[in-house]
Amino acid sequence: MKLKSMKLAKREAQPEPTSIAGKDDGPRYPWGLQLELNDEALEKLGMSSLPKVGKTCTVQAKAIVTGVRENQNQSGTNRSVSLQITDLGVSVDGGGKLYDEE
Repeated sequence: MKLKSMKLAKREAQPEPTSIAGKDDGPRYPWGLQLELNDEALEKLGMSSLPKVGKTCTVQAKAIVTGVRENQNQSGTNRSVSLQITDLGVSVDGGGKLYDEE
């Protein structure tokens, strides 16, 4: 599978309305693309200690399509697909450690 960068173009990265002017250039990636793994998920993945911030990893997932939507208006057509991740794997790029073992 070929990976595609989802980084927003500069024109798409508008500052959040709640951000302090000059402190935030806006989001780097579209809403909904960030995964948050809680204690239970980390345990299932065998991550006994936390990774270092900035560490690059590969995520492979299996998901179920839970919804599809297509909406037409005067500006055009908007489409979306909702996915529920059911199976997840995380590994380190380059074969190194994802986290420091204690």
